[in-house]
Amino acid sequence: MKQKTVNQIQARLSEIAQEQSQFEQRDFDAELLEVMSSGGDVDQLEQKQLEDERQARRLRVEKQALELELPVAKQREGLAELEVLKRDCEGDASLIAEQVDIINKAFDKDIKPALERLCQIEAKRYSALSRANTLTKQCGVQSSIVSYFGVLDSRRLKAIQEYIHAGREPESGTTFVTNGRFIEDLD
Repeated sequence: MKQKTVNQIQARLSEIAQEQSQFEQRDFDAELLEVMSSGGDVDQLEQKQLEDERQARRLRVEKQALELELPVAKQREGLAELEVLKRDCEGDASLIAEQVDIINKAFDKDIKPALERLCQIEAKRYSALSRANTLTKQCGVQSSIVSYFGVLDSRRLKAIQEYIHAGREPESGTTFVTNGRFIEDLD
């Protein structure tokens, strides 16, 4: 049997199923009775029925052969597609390394110092909030000035966090899911 694709095999199996269904619906005895009753050529009908039974047997065997070939064809096509995917991803490690270098340089130059400064400001504001709460309690001062202290958010910074986390909750702390393979470890 010529090597067929999965689609070709499935299409042929569907055709065979239709042909077998038509064959199984026939009533050979009723056909013979009708020809005998009408005075037709019984030998010709029997010859036709034998040919149809031979064809049905051939279809059964072809179906079995195709059913055996189908998993092999699926595996063959799957392996071929995997090879294409592998070839498409072969240079990714070096491309990722280039982008990581760009990000790392930008991070070290501008982002890391800015984040450190933001953390210092945040720590100062929390300390001020804590002290303001203590003062209002100790001194019996009722003031709305306490609301001045604490967290100050930035919509622009939130947008950056959302972009980095790509749909994950910014508080989750996970930026990437890893399988334990890092480009730095590849040969």
